[in-house]
Amino acid sequence: MALSLRRGAYALAGIIGYVLSPASWWNDAVVNIPLALAIAEILERLAGLPREAGFAVSYWATNLAGIVLMMVGLEGAGRKRVTRGSILAGVALGSLYTVLVIAGLRLLG
Repeated sequence: MALSLRRGAYALAGIIGYVLSPASWWNDAVVNIPLALAIAEILERLAGLPREAGFAVSYWATNLAGIVLMMVGLEGAGRKRVTRGSILAGVALGSLYTVLVIAGLRLLG
């Protein structure tokens, strides 16, 4: 029972990660950008952080969380041991993706 509950928790983490990660083609328009804009607004009002900086940090965090949760979820649900290396790879991938998207947005606008 405990093993299946643990695998279910990993599977749920994987699903949430997929929704937040760049692996889903629709996530930016539907989830990450609206979420990052809302968090940027909160950071601007509460901490005085400029909206653009708040957006960049929030967008990075949502992508990073998505990739890491998806990797951990998939490894854990598949009975594999979650390693520090896979988490670091997720952090690197999420960071690179976010830098590329933010750079693209700056070029467009």
